[in-house]
Amino acid sequence: MTKQSSFNNYSEYLSDSLALTIECLKTAKSGGDFTLSKNLHKQIHLKLTNTPNKSDFPLVKLAARFNLNDLQLHTIMVALLYSLQPNLCREFSAIGEYYMVSSVAHCVNSFPYDCHDNFYISLSAQFLKSFFKEPTNNIVSLFEYPVILQDEVKDFISENTVFSNKLMRILPAENTPNKNNFNLPSNTLLNVFGTKGSGRLHFLKHNLFANKDILFFNVSEFLTLSEAKKIRTASQTAFIAQLYDAAVCFNAEQIECDKLSAINPVVKQLSKHSIPVTIISDSRIIVSTLPIPLIYHEIKKPSLENRVKLWEEFSKDYTCAKNVDFSQLAVQFDFTAGKIKNTLKKASFNSTEPLNMAEISKACLPSKAQLNRIGADVLSSHFEWDDLILPQEQKATLRHACNFIHHGYKVYHDWGFSNKLPYGKNLSILMEGPPGTGKTMAAQVIANDLGLSLIELNPSRIVSKYIGETEKNLNLIFDEAQNCGAALFIDEMDSLFGKRSQVNDSHDKYANMETSFLLQKIESFNGVLLLATNLLSNIDEAFIRRIKFIVHFPLPDSENRKKLWQSMLGSLNCPKKEIDLDFLANQFALSGGSIKNIVLKSAFLSAELNEILSMHHILLSLNSEMVKQGKILIPSDFGKYSNLINE
Repeated sequence: MTKQSSFNNYSEYLSDSLALTIECLKTAKSGGDFTLSKNLHKQIHLKLTNTPNKSDFPLVKLAARFNLNDLQLHTIMVALLYSLQPNLCREFSAIGEYYMVSSVAHCVNSFPYDCHDNFYISLSAQFLKSFFKEPTNNIVSLFEYPVILQDEVKDFISENTVFSNKLMRILPAENTPNKNNFNLPSNTLLNVFGTKGSGRLHFLKHNLFANKDILFFNVSEFLTLSEAKKIRTASQTAFIAQLYDAAVCFNAEQIECDKLSAINPVVKQLSKHSIPVTIISDSRIIVSTLPIPLIYHEIKKPSLENRVKLWEEFSKDYTCAKNVDFSQLAVQFDFTAGKIKNTLKKASFNSTEPLNMAEISKACLPSKAQLNRIGADVLSSHFEWDDLILPQEQKATLRHACNFIHHGYKVYHDWGFSNKLPYGKNLSILMEGPPGTGKTMAAQVIANDLGLSLIELNPSRIVSKYIGETEKNLNLIFDEAQNCGAALFIDEMDSLFGKRSQVNDSHDKYANMETSFLLQKIESFNGVLLLATNLLSNIDEAFIRRIKFIVHFPLPDSENRKKLWQSMLGSLNCPKKEIDLDFLANQFALSGGSIKNIVLKSAFLSAELNEILSMHHILLSLNSEMVKQGKILIPSDFGKYSNLINE
């Protein structure tokens, strides 16, 4: 092609040719058999008629977004072809017969039309500085300006990578139905605020800017720049946003409001080009010096119905088992959008099979080290209902309590009870009774039945002599349990939930404040709270009113004691003689915890003596356990087996 020849739609030809040329280069580099020849443009012509969606070619987008004319497009294309493969220039006859293209002069000479009239308008200093790197040496005129493309422009056109650095990065658009229910006025700055993980970016990508790229701007990194770099960054930000046709989102998490005026130059540049601007933060931003009006949109924690939708939406990226009940997950785990997404991602790392309920529940739990730092421990929860030896009435009450979670979605959402109960939708169970009656095991059984991890609060590491520290520690544990969807177990709760007393000194005042704080946390806690105490009479009545279920754990009767002996002895693989379970159950009023200790001591005693486990070892261990509890047995207490004690 020569300068005298006419060519319709030269811009379209350039973009089509460039896209197909890059495709040819990639094919050649990967070992393909496509041969680059002097007649490449003829081969391209043959393909043009069969190329769909020409408007998707990056150069077509570039021309539209910056309103580029043919000479500007030609200059960009020549520079890109030279950067990709310098030898290609001699073969691509559409740009003339210049082998080495490195300056504006060469681009102008290779343009097929007379461009004298619009040269200075088209290839202005502003255009060259925007798309090409600044010269390292002094130049006399723009003709000597080297046409070396900016990296971000080259990457955009050749689709090598998506723009990203420490300061800014492009979040590619996600294919999603446009669900925009928020009208963003032009030349306004929208502050989208909410707790971390609440779904602020999800709102931007799926509601406000559906199917649109977002330029994510790190404000904390920007604040470290020199003033000169801040000014250059303002122009660069606007250029990158135009390049990708992207909205800009300033990330101002943990940034003090008085420091946000530093982004004013960037905001001004963006507003000149009518680029949509948002800023995300943890709380509402108050800044009076911004160059454009600031409006607000709060992202609240998702409702129960929306949590179900979020579980369903994010799970589409994974293969889930048929037993995964998203409505139950929504009830059990009061998660934000970000927490739901990260939980599924975490669960997928540890599974090669379809994700099931157990794997997803396990992924909700923070690490043991993280829990230890805030004064909590993880309890195993492998016990089942058959392992729990309790009277039928108490066991039925515990099963009924678990239905508050199993059928929570139906009652709160389908039947509308959520509207009547703005708070207090948690499941709270207080288990009270003598030591060793199975309260801790019951907590493990409940957690296992609900598919939840079990976190135990350790009062000795929570209570502090310093004012306000106890409340701070409790707040961390309650929040962590709720955030990870775990059941929270507090043993010996009377040490924390004691009765409020008359204020006689400052110690009484602050002790009452701690109790009032706990009352508030129980009221607002939306998870599963399991409490245990040996001294119900020491608990403040205000706590009792806020507990949904109170279950008394009595000392087992003879029938249940026999079941406990059978359960403990039956689980042992050691050799043993016949044990008189009826005698043990009827003769000694023991708790389940004591029976467990006796059987364990018996096993170690038989191992020490290298003997088969027998009644002799059981009774010796039983006597030791009773002495530990301050009870002295005489030979007659052992009935027909008193001779074994004498031995």
